[in-house]
Amino acid sequence: MSPSVATERLPWPTLILFVLLFTLGNIDRALVSVLAEPIKREFLLSDTQLGLLTGLAFAIPYTIAGIPMGRLVDRSHRIRLVSIMMVLWSGLTAIVAMLHSFAGMVAVRAALGASEAGQAPALTSLVSDIAPEERRGSAIAFLYLSTPLGIIIGFAFGSLIAAHFGWRIAFWVASAPGFLLVAITWLCVREPKRGVQDQAVGQPPSIHGFASILRRDSYLLLLIVACGVAVASQVGISAFLAPFFVRVHEIGIAEAGVLIAATYGVGGLIGIAGGGMVGDWLNRKSRGSALTCVAGFNLIAGVAAIAAVSFSTLVPSLVCLAIYSIFCVAYYGPVIGAYVTRLPAARRGVGMAVLMIVMNLVGYGLGPQIAGVLSDLFGRLGYADSLRPALAVTATLYGVSAIVLLAASRSVHSNQSSLESV
Repeated sequence: MSPSVATERLPWPTLILFVLLFTLGNIDRALVSVLAEPIKREFLLSDTQLGLLTGLAFAIPYTIAGIPMGRLVDRSHRIRLVSIMMVLWSGLTAIVAMLHSFAGMVAVRAALGASEAGQAPALTSLVSDIAPEERRGSAIAFLYLSTPLGIIIGFAFGSLIAAHFGWRIAFWVASAPGFLLVAITWLCVREPKRGVQDQAVGQPPSIHGFASILRRDSYLLLLIVACGVAVASQVGISAFLAPFFVRVHEIGIAEAGVLIAATYGVGGLIGIAGGGMVGDWLNRKSRGSALTCVAGFNLIAGVAAIAAVSFSTLVPSLVCLAIYSIFCVAYYGPVIGAYVTRLPAARRGVGMAVLMIVMNLVGYGLGPQIAGVLSDLFGRLGYADSLRPALAVTATLYGVSAIVLLAASRSVHSNQSSLESV
C-alpha cells in the first residue's frame, strides 16, 4: 500500500470521535484520583482504602468481564457494542454523585469496571481496521491521546468544579457528554469490514486459539508483561498525585488539579503523540528498534518520577513531573501497535482484551494499591511525608518494564510465521 493511499484511507473525523469516546472513560478514572482527598475526608478512608477505590475495585470486575467482552468484540457489531457500553458507564458515573458510603463507592466502581471492559478492545480493533499497517502505531497512539486528555479535563475541570460546588457535582457534569456522543456515534459511524487492512483475517476467535498463540510466541507475552508493569507504575503514581501536592506541598485541590493538568496532562499528549511517530519511523528502519527506544523512555520516566517526589519545593517538583509525563506514556503507540500488528486480525478483540486485562488488573488494580499500602506502611514507620518514598518505590517499576521491553526487542523475529495457522 502506497503512502498516498494510506493517507486517503485514514479517516480523521472517525479517529477523533473514537478519541472522544475513549476520553470519557479516562475522565472518570482521573476524577476519582483528583477528588481523592475530599472523598477520603468525607468517608474517613486510609490510603490503602483509596488505593482499593482507585484500583482493584475497578480492575477485578474489568478482568472478569474482559474475556467475554473481547469475544463479543471479535464476533459482534463493534459500533453498537461501544454505544451500549457508553450509556451504561455514563449512567454509573452519575450514580457516584449520589453515594454516601465507601461500600457503595466500591460497588459502583466495580460496575464501571465491568461496563468499560470492552471499550479498549473494541476501539483498538476498529482503529486497526481503518488504519493501514504502516501507520497503525501512529493511529493507535492518536487513539490513546484519550489518556492525557482525560487527565487534563478530569484534573483541571474536576478540581475546579469540586472546589466551588463539591465533588459530587463534578461526577454529575462528567456523566452528561456520554449520552450525546452515543447519539453521534450511532448516527454517523459505519462498522468497517474486519481485517480490511490486513492480508488475512483468519478463523473465528477462540480462547484456546489465543492461548496457543501466546505459547508459540514469547514476543507477545513479553509485550503484555511490559505494558502491565509500566501501567502499574504510571497509574500508581497518578492515583496519588493530587493527594501528594495537597499534603506535601500544601496547596488547594483546585490549584493542584490545574497544575497536574498543565504538566502531567499536557506532557502526556506530547509523549503519546511523539512516541507513536517515533515508533513508526524506527520500525520502518529496523523492526524491534522502536522497543529498544521505548525501553530508554521508560528508564527516563522512572528517574524523573523519583526526582519529582523528592524535591521539597514546588517548582522543581513540577518541572520533573512535566519531564516524567512526556516519557511515561510514550510506550503506548509503539508497544500496543507492535502487539496488535503481530496478532491475526480475527483475534484482535480477544488479544486486546487479554492485554487490557493485564494492564488493568496489574496496572490500574495493583498500581494504586501498591502505592497506597506503601504510603500507610511508611507512615507507620514514622515518615512525615509518607507519599514521597511510596511513590518513589512505585516509580522503580518503570525500570522493570524497560528490561522486559529489551528482551522483547531481541525476540521480535521469533515464531511469527506460524501464528496465522493457530
